[in-house]
Amino acid sequence: MTEIGNYAFRNCKKLSSVTMGKNVKTIGAGAFQACKKLTTITLKSKVTSIGKNAFKNCKNLGTVKIKSTKLTKVGKNAFSGLSTSAKIKVPSEKLSEYKKLFKASGYSGKVKSL
Repeated sequence: MTEIGNYAFRNCKKLSSVTMGKNVKTIGAGAFQACKKLTTITLKSKVTSIGKNAFKNCKNLGTVKIKSTKLTKVGKNAFSGLSTSAKIKVPSEKLSEYKKLFKASGYSGKVKSL
């Protein structure tokens, strides 16, 4: 699988932790929107794009680990509605670039290095 489709897990009730497969390149629009129990997500090294509203309103999502150095697009409001204590962790060599990328998408939380 190279893509998590649009709204694939929207409003899921049971997912608490997700690690994307090593071949996933794209997270579709609204893919995990409003997954209330989701607390951690790990995106592997090939992810290049995160769609709009992908993780919007995942209120308990506290940690997002992005291991990819190939991320070039984060859709509007992809991470809006997260807890104020939520953190996005990215590769240290991409920290500055990814901070700008997430800010441009509307994310105002913390972006730190892995």
